[in-house]
Amino acid sequence: MSTKKYAFTLLFALGLLTSFSAKAQSDIADIFKAGVNDLQTVANGYIKPFGNGFSSGLGNNWYNTAATHKLLGFDITVGASGVFTPSDDKTFSLSGLQKLTVVNGEKTAPTFGSKGDGVLLALRQNVNGTTQTVTQFRTPGGVSNVTPVPSFQVTLGLPMGNDLSVRFIPTINASNFSGNMWGIGLKHNIKQWIPVLKLLPFDAAVMVGYTKFNVNYSFDNPITPSDLVSDPSKVSTPSGVSYADQGMKLKASALMVHAIVSKKIAFITPYLGFGVTRSNFDFNFTGNFPVLDNFNTTTQKFDVKTLKDPIPLHYAMTQPGATIGLRMKLLWIFAFHAQYTLQKYSTASVGFGLNIR
Repeated sequence: MSTKKYAFTLLFALGLLTSFSAKAQSDIADIFKAGVNDLQTVANGYIKPFGNGFSSGLGNNWYNTAATHKLLGFDITVGASGVFTPSDDKTFSLSGLQKLTVVNGEKTAPTFGSKGDGVLLALRQNVNGTTQTVTQFRTPGGVSNVTPVPSFQVTLGLPMGNDLSVRFIPTINASNFSGNMWGIGLKHNIKQWIPVLKLLPFDAAVMVGYTKFNVNYSFDNPITPSDLVSDPSKVSTPSGVSYADQGMKLKASALMVHAIVSKKIAFITPYLGFGVTRSNFDFNFTGNFPVLDNFNTTTQKFDVKTLKDPIPLHYAMTQPGATIGLRMKLLWIFAFHAQYTLQKYSTASVGFGLNIR
């Protein structure tokens, strides 16, 4: 995979880059070559696995033990998760295309959450009584089948066997980019309320966690009508329309509810978690975008339709899941953990932190 496509991935997943690569913006322009009829099909099919994967990852890596802190005990943990795209979401169907045709006969195209080159499509329209190819382009290629999700979390021990966890990445502002993340979680020791469990040598808890992630990005080089066709002289440019305000907006959130059991054995603690994660993802292109409409026989050019904030996308998913993990205490105050969550969008996570019980 090229360095430029890695930059595209990191912008979405981590919100840490301040500019798109030229290749990434070229891929976005290709989506708008799809025309009015097929724009939604191509954009939705390509972006959906990233949206589901990233928002799902926000619900992971909340805990590494069922034990709660003593009063005013705390930990500070930095974590990272990798969310795996399920095999049936690595491609999207091209059967719903209305005006675009598949040049080489493929039935599917790669999504963001996969690898491989895009599929060659052709936009053909009636020009003076004959069907002509207006433009050819490839759907955006796959970026990665693993979506990275960061976390930074502080947990404080409260009375009555409660832990309050706060996630926070402050707003990062650059010339064309801003992003932030926050979350709040509560873990409660349920063993104290169940007489039979009090005598058993393990810890048990329930935890609820909510995470929210926001990114806004402004394009360096706006997409203009001349970017949509092979011959710019064959496209009309609407008068009085500015494309300088183009950008993207991303909002993702996840609510996690898990029951957890763990057993401390010397300096290691294996743990299990079972529960459900509800995730939401909203993606919008913002500003004015040109999209090819029909060929105008009077002007002998293709008309261009201007869409304001086009193709808003929303994905929501509820996933039951099971987590297995291992926590290791290092030098009494440091802790490292690794875990795997089995669900539709399965996730591997690690974390390292300072831990004062």
